[in-house]
Amino acid sequence: MKRLVFLIIALLCINAVIVAQANTTGDSANIETRILQAFESLQISRGINVTLVEADEPKAEIYIQNASPDEVIIEQEGSKLNIRMKSRSYPDSVAVNVFLHYQNINKISALSGGSVYNKWELETEELMIESGANATVELEILVAKLTINAASSEIELNGEAKAFDLNATSGTKVEAGGLEVEDATIRANTGSKVQLLVNNSLYARIGTGALVQYAGNPAKVESSVTLGGKLEALNE
Repeated sequence: MKRLVFLIIALLCINAVIVAQANTTGDSANIETRILQAFESLQISRGINVTLVEADEPKAEIYIQNASPDEVIIEQEGSKLNIRMKSRSYPDSVAVNVFLHYQNINKISALSGGSVYNKWELETEELMIESGANATVELEILVAKLTINAASSEIELNGEAKAFDLNATSGTKVEAGGLEVEDATIRANTGSKVQLLVNNSLYARIGTGALVQYAGNPAKVESSVTLGGKLEALNE
């Protein structure tokens, strides 16, 4: 699936489900709004692109090209929200974008080619991110504690985090040079590549061809590097 960029983003009625027809580059797109209960944990998969929008009321605005909105399944259990596709495979012409309005969120899981972005800075005390199987996460955040478990995925972060704990494996690429971190604990293996900006302390365990590059001038750096791993200070 490809990420579809729509020229017009409509804010639809908050207390109704509206199905309309839009037009982007000549292709038909269906639009549907679904009202949600408050949630704090999000999981997406199967090529769905989600843009997080902080708002007063939770809802999902679904934009799907060359398929019906019924193909998008949204399941909610307590504070957990799961967005997925009904079937396991779709032609490349099908593209799904969901503008997800949230009040507070502290866990994001992106799997199986899913993508997560945000429209405005995401501010929360603690945030956990899980990504895998060709998922993409691009966020601007302001958090006290950030925890990431990532495999075979790409992550780009900007903003601020006081504490950053990262476990990156299986060729994961983490671009966090725009994320100002005070204290970082990094574990990188199996060809993963990590870039970050750290001010106070860095603890790094690097192995199996992984690369960790850091900017900033942390007062304390401790590392364990094995099996072709590499730690680089970008300031030097």
